[in-house]
Amino acid sequence: MLDKIYRWRMYRQLTAIVMIAGLVWAFFSDALITLCARYVPASWPEYLRGINNILLFGITALFLYYRIRKQQQQLMLSEKQYREMFESNPNPMWIYHQESLAFIAVNEAAIAKYGYSREEFLGITIKDIRSTADHALLDEAIKLNPGGFKEAGMWKHIRRSGEVFPVSIVSHDVVFDRKDCKMVMATDITRIIQNEQKLREAYQKEKKLHDELAVKHQTIQRSEKESMIRGQVMNRINNMVVIVQEDRTISWVNQAFTDFTGYTLNEVSGKNPGKVLFGPETDPEVVERLVSSVGQKIFFSSELVNYKKNGESYWTQLNLSPIFDDDGVFQFYISVETVITERKEKENKILAQHLALQQIAWSNSHEIRKPICSIIGLISVLKNADDEQELNHCLSALDTCATELDHLVKDINRKVEYIGQAANY
Repeated sequence: MLDKIYRWRMYRQLTAIVMIAGLVWAFFSDALITLCARYVPASWPEYLRGINNILLFGITALFLYYRIRKQQQQLMLSEKQYREMFESNPNPMWIYHQESLAFIAVNEAAIAKYGYSREEFLGITIKDIRSTADHALLDEAIKLNPGGFKEAGMWKHIRRSGEVFPVSIVSHDVVFDRKDCKMVMATDITRIIQNEQKLREAYQKEKKLHDELAVKHQTIQRSEKESMIRGQVMNRINNMVVIVQEDRTISWVNQAFTDFTGYTLNEVSGKNPGKVLFGPETDPEVVERLVSSVGQKIFFSSELVNYKKNGESYWTQLNLSPIFDDDGVFQFYISVETVITERKEKENKILAQHLALQQIAWSNSHEIRKPICSIIGLISVLKNADDEQELNHCLSALDTCATELDHLVKDINRKVEYIGQAANY
């Protein structure tokens, strides 16, 4: 633009200089010829004026010829440059007649993009590179076209092969071969649309992930709150609670466990509960059933001997439950233990007392039977006794058997009383 302004100013200056020089020449040359007429023959002034006019006309004609030729050369050069720019533009370009809509010129990029040869292009109209469904829209766009430069937006064009692809259209009014035409540049925006689609999909995925993260965050917060409440509840209950991970290591214990066993969470975390709590008196059969239930992820309940940190043993009622989420995926085991040492001791005492009573009853039944049998036999003899000496002998024997039986009964009573006192203790 600045170059055009500069050239226009230069042309005006040159024109002004030529006009001034011509006027100066015309004025002074005639005066000079008139002055010279005094010293030359009478026919010479007219001859000199003719030569002067011829020189003035010739020089002006040469100047104009030079300027016109130079302008034509510049015009031809400019046209050549514009044609080269048109042909070498990487985007498809064409010129079409505004009335017939026929292609008048196309560049190499258009030929390569659309698949038509140059001759085929010049034999079709701009409607032929659009689907029939878009013809009404094209007619409407042409009617509403205000002229000049215009960004026509996105259209769908069709290659010679029938493939449809999106383009962005920019047009401008031009005069080509003395006809009102439009020069169009079409930019294939397939990749742009694909990238926009990918961006939309990425945005939707990101939005979905964000929403899911928000939901998960709320769920985690709610879960943390619930876990905190459950933890507070489990810390306040008297039963010992142990949480065991799938790898069979302890991840959490409540305060009751620490208070009773003496083990802190840091001391047992990451360790196998059996290696921490089992000892010499722990029943191997119960342990085997426990391991089997853990392997099958099923509920287990049994009485078991465990050991505190100081080595003291205790009886516990162990209830081990596998915990699963809503989708059935295993999470962890939770073990709830109730100390039953006192009950087991009472049960053992009762069992011992029962066995003792059985032994007493068995042993004394045989010892009591002996004097009773003797008494029965002596009574039979007394019934058939003939003399006093035999009678006295039987009575003396009966007295001995009765005394022996009394001692046995008193001894049984003492043993039973002792067992009862031991049970109350």
